This record gives sequence, structure tokens and C-alpha cells, in this order.
Amino acid sequence: MTGVVPTDDDDQPLRPDNSTFDTITLPLSTTSLTSILHARCRVASSLGRECMSEFFATFVMMGFGTGSGAQVALSNGQHGNYTHITLCWGIAVMLGIHIGGAISGAHMNPAVSFTWCVLGKFPWMKLPWYCISQVSGAFCAAWVVFLMYYPALTQYDPAFSIEKSGRIFVSGPQVTETLLSAFITEVLCAAFLIIGVLAITHPSNPHMNALGIPTTTGLLVVGIGMAFGLNTGYAVNPAADLGCRLFALVAGWGPIVFTVNDGYWWIPLVAPCLGGVLGGCVYTISIDAQHPDKDMKATTSTLK
Repeated sequence: MTGVVPTDDDDQPLRPDNSTFDTITLPLSTTSLTSILHARCRVASSLGRECMSEFFATFVMMGFGTGSGAQVALSNGQHGNYTHITLCWGIAVMLGIHIGGAISGAHMNPAVSFTWCVLGKFPWMKLPWYCISQVSGAFCAAWVVFLMYYPALTQYDPAFSIEKSGRIFVSGPQVTETLLSAFITEVLCAAFLIIGVLAITHPSNPHMNALGIPTTTGLLVVGIGMAFGLNTGYAVNPAADLGCRLFALVAGWGPIVFTVNDGYWWIPLVAPCLGGVLGGCVYTISIDAQHPDKDMKATTSTLK
């Protein structure tokens, strides 16, 4: 559903001063499988490594998140409920950040990457490659969930109807919602997400570390789901929605995935990006620009 660490150069994600994603490096035997894989499989391009990281982090996040929804739906609520789904999405985001945070920043969300670009925290040149990696990761995760649950899926909904089993892979508004209210919901959910992420990862926050950032961000996603999930299922992530929707298109549900709910499909793509920028601007104006260290920097600049 989300990602965390913005990047501002070609190789390293932005980190708090305490080096958020420091890892422990253990000596490896030159004949071990790990050392062989390191030597032969390391991607030379830094952008290639980041794209691989985004793909795999998004894949794991979407596998857990989509899988939780599938389990609840296919068991008719006997193996979980909405609370279980929101908690699992939080765990999914946490795992994704642990996996990709040190390499790509674990955006896992085009709305996050786009917002970082607008705020000047991430190069525009990388944006399309990150988005492709994220959508691909979501697509493959949907495929894996489909394969794992295929027997239960065919028993639950042999016709592969969009209103029944299709909801596992395709988000949509409640029947009482209009497209406008759904759009506003997605904008505001994304704004809350970005405000929370910027606060959690701010360099002046001394309490965030390699454990704190993923865990707190996961709880942020849980909170958004529990508070604002009714209207649209809080898609918040264009890659999550588009990747799963494209999979549903080719897996048996057909073109209806792009026409159901009066053509709702574009809202999870556009609204989170606008909401992310809105949240980023609100946080920058209301909080980031008001930090005491900004006054110190301004005074120093004036004295010079």
C-alpha cells in the first residue's frame, strides 16, 4: 500500500542521521552458495538494483495483502474478517520496507515516488522505472495468490464474476458511494499516508530506527484502513490497484475490470498521486518548515 524512504541521489536512500537501514555484514566463505550468488547475480547498474528491490518489495507486500483478502473472501469469513485484512496489510508494508528500504527506499507505491519527485526528494528520471517495477510486482503477486487459491476460487465462484471473486483483485467503491466521494476519499487517504510517512522518516525524529520506521509505517497503514476503509477499501496505491486489475483482465474476469462501477478504475491511479502531493505540501508548510533548525539555518545564512 505504501513506501517509505525518499531518495535524492542515484545510489542511496535518504536516511536519518542514525543510519536507519544499517545492516550487519557477516564474513562469507568464497565457496559458499551466498558468495557465489553475490558474485554472479549482482546487477551492475544501481538503477537496475533499485528496480529489482522495488519489484520484490512490492511483490511481498502485495502477496501478503492480497492473500489476506482472498482468504477472508474464499472462506466466507470463517478464516478472518476486515480487521484481519487491515492488520495483514500493515504487516505486508512492514515486510516490504524491511526488504527494500536499504536499496531503493521501498516506495512500493507510484503515489509515493511521484510525491517525492514533486517535493524534490527523488529524481524524475527514475520515476517511470520505479512505477513499472511496482506494477510488475503487484501483477506477479496477484498471479501467485491466484495460483495458491485456485481450487477454492473455482469452488467459490466458478463463473469468475466481477462482483464476487473479482473483488479480491479489483478495488471499488461501496454501492452508496459516488465517483466524486470515492475520489475525495482516495485523495485524503493518500494525503494522510504521506503526512505520516514524512513525519516518521523526518531526520529530526530521534526515535525512528531500522525497526521503528517499518513498524510505525505498517501501523499507519492499519490506522488508515480501520478509519477510512469503508468507502473504497483504501486502495491508496496505483501500482497495487493497476497490477491486480491487469492480472484480473487476463486471468478470466475480462475487460469488465475497467468498466465496472462506472469506469472507477482511473480513480485509484490519479487520486492517490494528487493526495500524496497535497499531503506533502501540507506537511512541509505546517511542520517541516516550522522546525527550530530552520530558524538556525536562516540565521546563519543571514549572518554570512
